[in-house]
Amino acid sequence: MTLLRNPGLRPYLDNGVQRSYSYDFVESYADNWWCTGWTTDYGENSDPVRAESVAFLSPSERTTGEQQTRSLLAMGGADEYLGSRVIAYAKAHPSDPDVPEALFLTLRMIRYGCNRAWEWQDPSKPHVDRTAQIAYKVGAIMRRRYAKNPWTRKSAPYVWLGKMSK
Repeated sequence: MTLLRNPGLRPYLDNGVQRSYSYDFVESYADNWWCTGWTTDYGENSDPVRAESVAFLSPSERTTGEQQTRSLLAMGGADEYLGSRVIAYAKAHPSDPDVPEALFLTLRMIRYGCNRAWEWQDPSKPHVDRTAQIAYKVGAIMRRRYAKNPWTRKSAPYVWLGKMSK
């Protein structure tokens, strides 16, 4: 819930200046949560630039960091990782009063997350389809189990997300 409620939280630090808004603010330029393939920054010409390692780390610390980075990258972007976790939790704990809010926040994350913002560049990427499937499942759970819940009513602006894929 903490990650869903705070779009500025990520499992890494950005190069240079960090997020200019507070961590709980949904930034309109999709600087929210974390993207698939987050080790790549984009330069002035939108050319991918590999993020540099931290120079003060020892060789063994860099090796450990690289292993940890590979593990984090294997989880995918926030929309995939958190979305699938929320769905699993909602199915296992349907009476938890926080589930409707978590489902709503998942749709918000998919709508304002960085992967959604860039999907127009290459809609054939596998994470785009997985994110669409997650949005569909979240919408279905909300409509089926929590139809009268206030969080379901708040999700109306995101209802189109649930129609993206089956």
